[in-house]
Amino acid sequence: MNENLNEFGAQLTKDMHSWASGQLRDEEFPFDTRALDLFRLQYQAVTPYQQWCNQSGISPQSITSWNQIPVIPASSFKQLDWTSIPEAQRVNFFASSGTTGEHRSHHHHGKESLIIYETSLLASFERLFLSMTNSQSIAFRFGFLVPPSIDVPHSSLAHMMETIRRKWDSQNPPTYLSHCNSSNLWVLNEQKIRAFFHKISENPSIPVCLMGTAFSFIHLLDWGGTERLSLELPPGSVILETGGYKGQSREVTRVELHQMIASTFKIGLDKIVTEYGMSELSSQAYRRPGSPPNPFCTPPWMRIRIINPEDGREALTGQTGMIQIFDLANVYSVMALETQDLGSSWTNGFELYGRASTSEPKGCSLFESGLSSGFIH
Repeated sequence: MNENLNEFGAQLTKDMHSWASGQLRDEEFPFDTRALDLFRLQYQAVTPYQQWCNQSGISPQSITSWNQIPVIPASSFKQLDWTSIPEAQRVNFFASSGTTGEHRSHHHHGKESLIIYETSLLASFERLFLSMTNSQSIAFRFGFLVPPSIDVPHSSLAHMMETIRRKWDSQNPPTYLSHCNSSNLWVLNEQKIRAFFHKISENPSIPVCLMGTAFSFIHLLDWGGTERLSLELPPGSVILETGGYKGQSREVTRVELHQMIASTFKIGLDKIVTEYGMSELSSQAYRRPGSPPNPFCTPPWMRIRIINPEDGREALTGQTGMIQIFDLANVYSVMALETQDLGSSWTNGFELYGRASTSEPKGCSLFESGLSSGFIH
């Protein structure tokens, strides 16, 4: 059965490359057909998913549209191995962040699934992120407010940034401005940050692409203000903020955070983009800068559905509900997930409002929630 999944994945990666190069338009991607094909394969290959579908009385023969495909709770990745990859072929897994002793989601990957993951990531970064920031090229000096992936091999966020570095910044030493301390918390490194901004001041002609979680930016901004350190970035620089607003660090709204970033780094609000992703997914969405509503945009192999929690039906445009995600890049696991995030659909994407009140804090903010100063020396 995995041979059929391999064939599906090979065709999908071809489409991803075609879309990234502009040869394939969004409306030309046959999402409905592909989703039904993948559902048929996953129903056969992922045993827990077949059992889940059978309990709902749904099989590949009983549905005719992608929005009828059964979804699973993303949180169920903590209890079950939603994968078709045999143990011997698993080369890594991406885990959700969590507190000590807490069960964490495990999204298993093999060699083939990592190729699809990275192809999806790079295509979306190039087509969505760069176009949103009106960047003419990828000739950035990269700065990552996360630890190196070699230190946190099960972080999908760290793997994402390392993949981007390998693709577009492979000739330069990696600039990771964070570190794992003895308690496995992510802390920003004052010495590395000083050296990074010193290099910027020496050669301000190279624009910077600075990436990090919401609270890593808050720690950086707070420290820079206390130290009276100039954090001004060169013209053409861009910011990728990956969310994460929960935790014990001080909280600010997205609008407030972006205003702080724009003021401190001396860049326009139109150069700040928010990324939305999960360890249980293989694709990411990016949020356009500008005045609200600012919809997150997805690649054509990723669809979002908003469900009214009161009646389980699809919510109307602009109506708040639970976010369901259909990600065809999840070839070897399950493509249809229900998150614990609240959002609404818009004409060209979806908006994100945060976690449902009964949900656990999401994302890498949990790694940072135990910080006092947010730095190591």
